[in-house]
This record gives sequence, C-alpha cells and structure tokens, in this order.
Amino acid sequence: MFTSKKCAPCQGGIPPLENKEITNFLDLVHSEWNVIEEKKN
Repeated sequence: MFTSKKCAPCQGGIPPLENKEITNFLDLVHSEWNVIEEKKN
C-alpha cells in the first residue's frame, strides 16, 4: 500500500513546512508526536 506511494517532500526540492503549518498538522496526527526544532520527532 504505502510502499507504492510517492512522497513529494522525500523527492527533494520541497521546502520544509513553516512552524504554523506544522502546528496545524499536529492537530491531525497521533498525540504522541511532537516537534523539536521544527522537525518531527
């Protein structure tokens, strides 16, 4: 399933998300995820 999908950010050339964008997405993912220095941890 996921092994056949392509991830645009993983392909390179895509800028990282801004902090506000990260915060918006954190509301949608598992509660155990957190961000350290604007990176998923």
